Amino acid sequence: MTWAVEHPATLQPLARLAERGWLVHHLSVDAAGRINPNGVPKGSVGLGTLILAQNEVGTIQPVSAVAERVHAAGGVMHADGAQAVGKVPVAVDELAVDLLSVAGHKLYAPKGVGALRLSIGRATTESDVHTAVDALAETAAR
Repeated sequence: MTWAVEHPATLQPLARLAERGWLVHHLSVDAAGRINPNGVPKGSVGLGTLILAQNEVGTIQPVSAVAERVHAAGGVMHADGAQAVGKVPVAVDELAVDLLSVAGHKLYAPKGVGALRLSIGRATTESDVHTAVDALAETAAR
């Protein structure tokens, strides 16, 4: 599960998951570019991924509310913190995400350097985390 205004670096791995048979659901946005957490699909959700701070319009997404719904559906939640870290306060535990990725070049590190924070204890299984990491690995490599 993602949203309609996702960054191509995330949409591309999700397209590969769709090619492998995963159902990828795209949440719609309102006029301000904000998603409604109630739009998280009913039933099983394997992975939810959102940009914390949208890079074009600056909308801060309700990641913790979406994470709550994704976890309730048995899924793993990822947030892309590239545009937020260093610009707005980011309290990972308050976001309730299992995975938080950060692009180093947004913080004056060399291009291609990034970080992925894992919260394995919150994920449904370690295998779920590995699946999510595999799906996002190409994003971190760019």
